[in-house]
This record gives sequence, C-alpha cells and structure tokens, in this order.
Amino acid sequence: MSRRITFSASTFLMACALSLSSAQNPPVNQDSAVLADFSHRINDYVNLRKQADSGVPPLKQSKSPHEIAQRERLIAGKIQNARSGAKPGDIFSPEITRVFRQLISASFQSGEGKQMHQSLRRSEPVRGVAEHVNQTYPHAVPLQSMPPTLLQNLPELPKDLEYRIINHDLILCDVQANLIVDFIRDAIPVSSSAHATP
Repeated sequence: MSRRITFSASTFLMACALSLSSAQNPPVNQDSAVLADFSHRINDYVNLRKQADSGVPPLKQSKSPHEIAQRERLIAGKIQNARSGAKPGDIFSPEITRVFRQLISASFQSGEGKQMHQSLRRSEPVRGVAEHVNQTYPHAVPLQSMPPTLLQNLPELPKDLEYRIINHDLILCDVQANLIVDFIRDAIPVSSSAHATP
C-alpha cells in the first residue's frame, strides 16, 4: 500500500515540475523563428559573396568605372558558379514567404497605405520583365523606389543587398554584383503595384 502511495506522490511531483517548466519556457514565437531562418539564409549568402569577392583581385588605385564594372562582373560570375543550382525559394522559403506577405499586407493596410499606393503609382513602372534567380538584373529596367514605410516593416538587409519591385514581385537583389538572389511572386498588392492607374 505504501509503495503505491509513494509512486502516486512521485508522479504528481513530476507532473508539477513539467508544468512549471512549461510555464517558465513558453513556446518560441513562430514568426520570430521564421525570420531568424531568413537571417541565417541571408548570412549564408553574404558569406558566399565574401568568398567570391576575395577570389577577385582588388581594384587598382585608379578605380576607373570600367575597372569597377569589370570587377563586379567577375564577382557576379563567381557567385553564379557557386549558386549554379539556385532556384526560387532558396532564400524565400514557403514559411518565410508567408511571413513576408503578412508584413507587406499589414504595411498597405496601415495608415500609410494610401501614401504607399501613390508612391508606387508615381514611380516609373517596371513591367514585362521575366526575372530569374541567379541571373543579372536587367540594366535597361529602371529601379522602382521602395516606399520607406514598407522598407521599415521588412527585415533589414546587410550592405549590398536590396529589396526591389518588378511587376507585382518583391525582388532580393545583390546590387554590387547586379544579380537577382531570389524573389516572391505577386508579393505587392495589385491595387498598389506599378500597373495600377493613378
């Protein structure tokens, strides 16, 4: 009989301990974990880019535009070779895409939404471009400015990486190598895209 009571008491104490532990360690916020994964993927790309940069001779003292452009092309080529199997979703995984869509939607539904609609409509439209991961951002395509409020609501990017908009798509671009790193299709609400008429 005493053995049965002792067992019951120990089981109760274990249950209390587990309950206390659960209360002291709440579940990790899912979106925070997703954004941490995005940061990890960005860091992996930055490290790859640093390796490509270190494998190209530094600029001469003159730093002429031609030499700068030539060096950037060499770096871009090394990145493309290192990411030869790159595909959509390597950075913007389905879960990361979901969170980005939520952030973008919340931005346009905020009090600044109307101003962002107007800002995108005033910008020079970028349309008719078929973007591809690990390919050059077309030189002939104008750079559509990102509304500041939208930028503030998206995860900050390290130097040399930028968000851009082509059609309704959000582009992650390596501005120094002029490469499309990844993109999210139809990330920008239709009514606020460059296609919308003023």
